[in-house]
Amino acid sequence: MINLNKEIELAYAHTQKFIETNNLSGEVLGVFAYGSMNHNLYIEEVSDVDCYAIYVPTLGEAILQTRAISTTIQYPYGAITVKDVRDAGKMLKKGAPNFLEILYTDYYKINPAYEILWGLLLKPNRETIVYSNPVGTLNAAMGHVYNNISKDKNKGDFKTLITALYLSDYMSKYLMKRPYLECITATEGLKELRISLIFDTEDDPDKSEIVKKQLDILTQEMDFLKPIIARSKFDNAHYQKIANRVIDKFVYASIKKGIKE
Repeated sequence: MINLNKEIELAYAHTQKFIETNNLSGEVLGVFAYGSMNHNLYIEEVSDVDCYAIYVPTLGEAILQTRAISTTIQYPYGAITVKDVRDAGKMLKKGAPNFLEILYTDYYKINPAYEILWGLLLKPNRETIVYSNPVGTLNAAMGHVYNNISKDKNKGDFKTLITALYLSDYMSKYLMKRPYLECITATEGLKELRISLIFDTEDDPDKSEIVKKQLDILTQEMDFLKPIIARSKFDNAHYQKIANRVIDKFVYASIKKGIKE
């Protein structure tokens, strides 16, 4: 396991500073890394350490604020997306892939006041939560592939290719209902390909053409999968019922805990 203690501690401190600077009265529930470090794709020289931070509002904020806190702030190692705990609950229910992985990351810091809630409610039920909304999760992953390829604008950027290959593999494993930690962990082959593409300094005009062709193949793969997912009957009602109950209880208990503290 890579050592990101310094980065996570700093992300936590920056989130606390954001709360103080904006005169918010709630507190940080925790900070959780998402992205390459959870996917077996982290490369120290080039990878950011992006994080989600969960904010617990006071009762007054929860009642009176028309919009829950949702913003992104920068810190020296990447970006921190700050989410109100109520929005965090919604993202778990929606099955947002990059948010679901915070249930599995080894790189996090939780406010001690909320450790028991996290450990008793979310962690033991995480496999149920991640498979509670398969259509939402798969559509989000597919949309990310399409979006990245669209932004590439036929440049043949290898970063776009690595992301698309990773998500394609993720979707395949998710459809087979593999353990979720396996779903989010890239193969060693993909990691080696990423390393070779990053550190290959040769000016090879054919490389971008190869990437473009691979992206075309992946687009066709997504086009093939899209109607299959739309027609699929996922037996997830029981999972969804349990997940929604657990998530709602976690959100409610977190805000209640914040009031007492």
